[in-house]
Amino acid sequence: MNASSPTRHPSLLLLALAAFALAGCGGGDDDHPLAPATPVQPISCTPQGGSGTAGLSLYGATSYSGLSGASSTSGTVVFDPGEIGYNNPNLASTARTGSLRAALWAVPYSYAGGGITGYVVATYAITFTGGGNQLYNFTSANLAAHTLNATTPPRGAYCMVVTLEQYDSVNCTSADRYCIVDWQQYATSATFQ
Repeated sequence: MNASSPTRHPSLLLLALAAFALAGCGGGDDDHPLAPATPVQPISCTPQGGSGTAGLSLYGATSYSGLSGASSTSGTVVFDPGEIGYNNPNLASTARTGSLRAALWAVPYSYAGGGITGYVVATYAITFTGGGNQLYNFTSANLAAHTLNATTPPRGAYCMVVTLEQYDSVNCTSADRYCIVDWQQYATSATFQ
């Protein structure tokens, strides 16, 4: 061993590097927290709705309130889907719809009908007087507001859409056989941080 070249111990070098990393640069007092995320910007949503399917339609004022603005969060929402009507002059008055439900969606674009891609925030189980969930021809119903379990979508801006959905085991190809028969979109987007 040469006296002019010191012996190197890898374990001591690693220990010194670890101590330096723990101390941080500048002693730890001047460390800066991460900058807050950029706020989500609203998107443009056209206030429009569908025209119904085979005499089944969604109309009137709809509303939702109390939904958390935090992304990917479970909570509740007070949801009023509005009014629904069934008026098909090609069928007898004894004709009735399939089972009905309404849903509140968060969609990352301005929806214009057809297939929908987004997040179901809440589902409204429609029940009429007498306990049924089907509507007879030439009748209408004003759905009351209900507090429902809700799940907000991931971080972003979304157009909020109300859908009226009907069970149809023959013509509907969705997994649960409920297809959209009418819809309404709110004019203002919702942002979830």
